[in-house]
Amino acid sequence: MVAFNAHERPAHNAAELPVTPPPRLIGRESELQQIYPPLRESRAVYLHGPDGVGKSAVAAMLASAFAKQPGGSLWLYVDEDTTLESLIVRVGRAYDVAEIALSENPLGMVGAVAALLQQHKPLVVLDGPLETSIAAKFVTRCADRVPVLLVERETQNGPWVTAAIGPLTPDAAVDLFKHEANIAKNAPNAADADLRALVKALGHLPFAICVAARTMLAGKMSPADFLNRVRQVAPSVNNDPARIALTLSFAALTNNPLQGVLLMMGAIPSGAGTSDLLGMISGAPTASINQAVQMLAGLRLVDRGMRGEQVYFRQHALTHKFCEERLQSSGRLDGLREKAREKLIEYAQANMDAGKAGRLASEMENFVKLAHHAQRIGDRDTNSKLVIALSQAGTFVNDQGFVYELVQIRGAGGSPFPAYQDSEPAMPSGLFASLTAAPAEKFAPEQLEAAARGDIDEDDDDGSDAPVAPAPLAAAPAPELDDEYLLEDDDDDNGDDSGPAPVVQSPEDFLSSMASSPPTIVEPRQSVLFDREDDLDDDLDEIEDSEPFVEEEPATVEGKIAMLRTQLGQARQDGDMARQVTLLRQLGHWEVEEGLLIEAIATYNQALAVYEQRDDQMGQLETLEILSALMEKTENAQASVLMAQRGISIAEAMDDEETRLQLLLTLGDARQQLGESVEAAKAYGQALQIARTTDDSTHEAIILQKLGTAQLDSGDPDHAIDSWEQALALFKAQERRADEGRVKGALGQAYGELQRWPEAINFHKSALYIARELGDKGEEAVQLSDLGYTCLQAEQLGEAMMHYRQALHLAFEYGNRADIVAALVDLARLMLRSPSHLKITEQLVADGLQLDPSDKDLRSLKERIAGEILVAQSKGVQFKPVAGTARQFAAQGYRKFAGV
Repeated sequence: MVAFNAHERPAHNAAELPVTPPPRLIGRESELQQIYPPLRESRAVYLHGPDGVGKSAVAAMLASAFAKQPGGSLWLYVDEDTTLESLIVRVGRAYDVAEIALSENPLGMVGAVAALLQQHKPLVVLDGPLETSIAAKFVTRCADRVPVLLVERETQNGPWVTAAIGPLTPDAAVDLFKHEANIAKNAPNAADADLRALVKALGHLPFAICVAARTMLAGKMSPADFLNRVRQVAPSVNNDPARIALTLSFAALTNNPLQGVLLMMGAIPSGAGTSDLLGMISGAPTASINQAVQMLAGLRLVDRGMRGEQVYFRQHALTHKFCEERLQSSGRLDGLREKAREKLIEYAQANMDAGKAGRLASEMENFVKLAHHAQRIGDRDTNSKLVIALSQAGTFVNDQGFVYELVQIRGAGGSPFPAYQDSEPAMPSGLFASLTAAPAEKFAPEQLEAAARGDIDEDDDDGSDAPVAPAPLAAAPAPELDDEYLLEDDDDDNGDDSGPAPVVQSPEDFLSSMASSPPTIVEPRQSVLFDREDDLDDDLDEIEDSEPFVEEEPATVEGKIAMLRTQLGQARQDGDMARQVTLLRQLGHWEVEEGLLIEAIATYNQALAVYEQRDDQMGQLETLEILSALMEKTENAQASVLMAQRGISIAEAMDDEETRLQLLLTLGDARQQLGESVEAAKAYGQALQIARTTDDSTHEAIILQKLGTAQLDSGDPDHAIDSWEQALALFKAQERRADEGRVKGALGQAYGELQRWPEAINFHKSALYIARELGDKGEEAVQLSDLGYTCLQAEQLGEAMMHYRQALHLAFEYGNRADIVAALVDLARLMLRSPSHLKITEQLVADGLQLDPSDKDLRSLKERIAGEILVAQSKGVQFKPVAGTARQFAAQGYRKFAGV
């Protein structure tokens, strides 16, 4: 197993959480009683409430309790830019599973993540404004029967139990204020009237109460004096509780470098960072920054934790918004954001050495946030620099499991094609293959350190302490900051979600006090680790006809799946194996219909196990046929081979030639995926014999087409040509024009292997004609690219340039970034042969580097072109003028040569 340097890992004690859990919550007993039971039953809970109400504190309390359980707690911060792919990758990284963390297609690892979470059963906390549809997909597809706690502001319906959290009761609010202000709980209550007025003005909201109480404590004010301050400020901020508290806290820092530190963090898109990064941005020594931000943590304005060996600070969301508004109103926000941007890039560039991987890993959240922010304002240069810095950091991206994050940053750089599609992608083919990432290699293990915490003071939980002297905030040496981070005081602002509060009971006691019975043990779901999703052919349709055990048919596929899963659980409790297998077949069918191929594999595996228990050979054969096809479609070739071979043996014993043919086809396809072309040809050959024996000309043509591919891949172009010519005759007779075109293109490749260029060109041209006749842009692009290469080999340079130019146009119109870059490289390499076209070639490469600054071919071409231009100038070559962008150049060529 690999060992990533991940800071997001399952916590097995409270100190390892990325938040500081309160040792006890004041006034939240009823909320805990509502939330804990469904989590204990491995269900999802959607905790919602207004900003500053203390949702994160409740979540931290629950997480600290679950951390003592075997599965621990996995806390993931999320936001509006978080995708399902990101969550999948982060879970893989948290458990050191390279197949998930480094997957080229994270959506294809849904089943693997589901199996992983089922195995470990942590409490998963998703803290932040995650898009509802993504949250629902994660809960149903990745974390089914796993406790999940979503912490959000607005209530949303979904596959979860909703739980609202509101302001504290007046008594609980007063108790919290006393605790934060170090006022003894049993002290004379002469000031209680002022305290009640204070907490009422603060809306009984924990965040506002904590910030205000700490401000009063640091300023050595009495409740009466502080209440007067609150009443003076309230009208200017529309009586907003968080703004009142933050305005007073901010005003107390006027002319204090701590104010500059707070504003500096407000200029960072995430409002967070390590002390090293904050030191670089502020220009202050790291030790001074560390001490200053620790003071801000004591004032409840930031949270403090650890990321590896780095101290990490995060502003509350309300504090971050407050700082942004302060900077905006003073006209300083854009300038300070620009400085933060420059320093973040500088930080990435300064930590590219192998020994500094931990520093880069700690700031990856900031790099991704910065990339998304740059994308929103149309800033491509920032993302280009980030991509270059991270790509040049040795093997950092691969070794630390940040392939997906790099693709996100690259994709935010202004490309017209997204790095990952919003829905599960189909299998790639031809010119339009998916953007790929580096393969997994070896990884060095590194132990994650426990998260550290710090407060202004520490109290016992009995409330009997005498008043404590204010913490020495002003006594500590303050960091020297750049003057631009200091503002004159004015009134307007905002605040965040907090809720640190006193001590009621320990996390260890919490579980036993909340539950009188042990947690429900849910049977783990079987799963196989597979990665790609695509539509399956029609071999599953027969299952749809079996009668479901539902009284009322749900209207949607998702509803049918949910209903079948519920009924399956009941059938398991009843021990009804016949009903189980019927429901499993139906469930697998609808999962395939919905594109949930990984889940379908797990379902059919369960059905196979039932058939094996019942010694049902026919059921096993049907299920093995489906499983082998699903595994081949999801590119799990080795597993597909094993399933197909088992099925072939059963089919031979049962003399079922039709099923044996299908299994042989699947076996051949799987062998091809594994690069075992000779073995694939053997499987196709056996299938061909069955098709001819049964006079099945439809399958015969398909098998011949596949057989030709295997023969060409195994270095036998002559036999490939023979197979394809037979397939071509059958496809023509069957009037299957698209297949006819594809076979002609394949024949062009075979003749190219034999260096018989005229025949190769003619077949490719014929295939191109058919693709255009049918309007198949993907196949047209493939044939144009192949024609360009073939003409180049035949030294028909003008023809080659014409075809490459058209292929580039189609890549711009229909392909992704990788397609465009590949087409640009092909065309630029050809045009280098013409000195008069060097300036146009230079423009093509420059446009390509805008799309992918890290592409080695383009960077090499750029250097070579610069040298060629100098040579051409010395010879007096007249360069053809550059009349537009690469896209315009390609489009002009397509209109001219394709006749459109």
